[in-house]
Amino acid sequence: MEESVNRVRVVIAGEEYHIRGSAPAETVGRISDYVNEKISEAGKGMTSKERYKQAILAAVNITEELFDARKKLEECQDRCHQFTFKAKELNEKLESLVK
Repeated sequence: MEESVNRVRVVIAGEEYHIRGSAPAETVGRISDYVNEKISEAGKGMTSKERYKQAILAAVNITEELFDARKKLEECQDRCHQFTFKAKELNEKLESLVK
């Protein structure tokens, strides 16, 4: 089955971009809104001529969020494995008691 390619026009930091990809237009819009927000936050107190600095700071901030989310995901996966192991142990004990 062939994956459809969507084309979406977005404006990020005042610049227009045409983005192609498999993500739905709504998702691309939400992503571009998020990037705009992060660039705006990073650019407080900077001039518009420092847009590249704003973009770099925004990228660093977004990457920090990504790393934090990955760490939390790993912690959740570890806990899930622990619960699964414990559940198997308890199940085995229950089965041995029922027999």
